[in-house]
Amino acid sequence: HHIYQQQQAWQEELELLPLLRKQQLLNDSEVLAAQVRCYQVPFGNILQKQNEDELLAFWQRQPRTIRHTRQLQLLLIDTLIQHQHYQAAFEQLAPLLRKQADEALWQRCITLQLRDPEPLLQLLLRQLKQHPQAPALLSALGHQYFHQQQYVQAQEYLERSVALQPTAAGQRTLAVIMKQQRLFEKAAEYYRLSLN
Repeated sequence: HHIYQQQQAWQEELELLPLLRKQQLLNDSEVLAAQVRCYQVPFGNILQKQNEDELLAFWQRQPRTIRHTRQLQLLLIDTLIQHQHYQAAFEQLAPLLRKQADEALWQRCITLQLRDPEPLLQLLLRQLKQHPQAPALLSALGHQYFHQQQYVQAQEYLERSVALQPTAAGQRTLAVIMKQQRLFEKAAEYYRLSLN
């Protein structure tokens, strides 16, 4: 196991992990951490050398248990977002959002910049009915409207979000929104708050 790690022999390590779990040499959380590490490098390498289609094809070839492991699903989405494959990231994120509403998923929606944000907005607005006081959900909605330059809606959701849970990112975005609307004093105030 340690030799495979040192040699970055990810495939060999992945094949060894079930045996290590069976022999109780690694517990479940250690196996999961190792799986995440094993997939992180290949995901990035495939996107750098090839494209998102190759990465998704590679993902589909993985065992079903792997494809249904939440941390690995999030790792795939994060890798796509980091390489600015936002539409592909949304296509992986949407089924998870339809099944459940939670902060980890909403956080990832903040950075998505989609040509057609309507399907994502509909999903988020539906969840807002059940979770009207969720700061990350409000922030995701605010950022989506911000990406579309719909500053009035963006301001409304982001102000609700930072009132519940102030974040530097939310305050910086609000500062930009205020600047766009020529509300320079408010912009300066949000910039100041974001530095605290």
